[in-house]
Amino acid sequence: MATVDGGRLVVDALKREGVEYIFSLSGGHINSIYQACLDSGIQVIDTRHEQAAAHMAEAWGRLTGKPGVCVVTAGPGFTDAVTGVANACQASSPMLVISGRSGVSETETLALQELEQIDIIRPLIKWGRVVYQTHRLDEFTAMAFRHGMTGRPGPVFLEIPVDVMNQQVEESQVVRAEGYRPRYRPAGSEEGIAQALDLLRQAERPAVIAGSGAHFAGAAEELEAFAQLTDLPVFTSNMGQGLLADDDPHWFGSPMVGLGTLSTCDVVLLLGGRLGLFMGQGRPPFIAADAKLIQVDVEGSEIGRNRRVDVGITGDVKEILKQMIEQVRERPFSHSKWLDSTSDQARQGRRQLLASAPGFDKEEPIHPARLMHEIREFLDDDAVIAADGGDTQVELAPEDVHLDATVLRHALLRDLHRRHDFDAADDRRLEAFGRTVHLVQHTIDAVAHAEAFLERLPDYDSEIQARYEEASGDGKRLRYVARLGVDGSAAVGLEAVDADHPFSNINLTDNIVQFETDRYSANPLVVQGPGAGPEVTAGGVFGDLLRLAQYLSPGA
Repeated sequence: MATVDGGRLVVDALKREGVEYIFSLSGGHINSIYQACLDSGIQVIDTRHEQAAAHMAEAWGRLTGKPGVCVVTAGPGFTDAVTGVANACQASSPMLVISGRSGVSETETLALQELEQIDIIRPLIKWGRVVYQTHRLDEFTAMAFRHGMTGRPGPVFLEIPVDVMNQQVEESQVVRAEGYRPRYRPAGSEEGIAQALDLLRQAERPAVIAGSGAHFAGAAEELEAFAQLTDLPVFTSNMGQGLLADDDPHWFGSPMVGLGTLSTCDVVLLLGGRLGLFMGQGRPPFIAADAKLIQVDVEGSEIGRNRRVDVGITGDVKEILKQMIEQVRERPFSHSKWLDSTSDQARQGRRQLLASAPGFDKEEPIHPARLMHEIREFLDDDAVIAADGGDTQVELAPEDVHLDATVLRHALLRDLHRRHDFDAADDRRLEAFGRTVHLVQHTIDAVAHAEAFLERLPDYDSEIQARYEEASGDGKRLRYVARLGVDGSAAVGLEAVDADHPFSNINLTDNIVQFETDRYSANPLVVQGPGAGPEVTAGGVFGDLLRLAQYLSPGA
């Protein structure tokens, strides 16, 4: 009778699920998986660090909607991958992590890289198990896919001791999984959908926000059809970008950019979005306190988080949109007048955001937002931009929500939404990823310029100090004061201190961005708005600091 080892059983299960790549760094505990991949056609993407492997697997799952598979060795290989798993947990990305472990027979012997791994990772995963029997490895791998892909997707974990991985078992003993996970999506309550549509029909200023749940459901076509039927403005989160085409008149950009419009809406339909930080917890100013909220999510426990909902519907976004489309066709309604009247306002939101940045129009030093603007203008329409978090993503967003270049190419993401697959027809789009290298080179050039600029910072400081001494003659020095609130707010200003005082200081302040006017109103050395007191001016980066202080000051 033929025999098979544990690595072959794992790879057979991966192949059955359509896995094409595993992201990994080699190690003895997982060697048999590598050997099986050679015969199966699954490509091993070998990284130089397990952290990179985990992040690549998470990104694959996030973009394609298919589980990204990360395979790591025991101990430090496992711990290196934890941050990528945390990302998948927070982003609800489908991801399977397979980790080696010291052998069962070596337990509590201080074996190579022996570690209680599953206790470490359990808070970050939907499901995880240690597999102690080789003949059940196919079965447990199938369980992992079922838990990771059913309902809201997320990371799952399999830990396989090295002796279980390498053991040979008879084919007749192997438990081969069949029919192990649902293939149909859960629809929503017809009564709940009818109630939601009544709210939208009666609204004066309704809007839709599509989030990651719409992305993972592959609901692009349904969202487009629903928007066209109802003429509702549609906002999309980062993961929802590409659900509507760039030039679709119903697409109003992100909730952040469209804040001026979204905050005036009286009914909001939230499709697979989570009311967290980047949606202001669903509270003002993102969503008005008296606005009606309709929340659709495949995970029922997500509905009602952070604010009251008027209609909550549990189910798959794609299926629920199909149901909504059917009901709207039976009882049509349109908000075309509202769409037309608010479209210009939404387009102005981004421009106003940029215009408010002090020093944006300066030639030198270049403002970060302007650098992002120039990069975006330089790139071709089909370029792919890899942006690392924070302000960069906001600054890279198009000034007009219907421009072609965005943080990630909408055309590419749109195809991913519709197919959740890469096939031969996508070759030309996959080539767009190669253009990222082109962008990286330009970014390196920009960083080199920034580094050269940083070397000149002492000169700018000297310039400011000299101008102050010339104007005041009191022998004191200026220090730069940044006050950071516990809620993330900040204020910046200048203060005159004795020459031996520490150059800078950080203090906590109130929960809004403002100067403590009681403390500083008698001090003419704090930069104030026009007509409110003396102004200090200078070029360079500290000039930007001064202008920011002036911008934030009372009376500005």
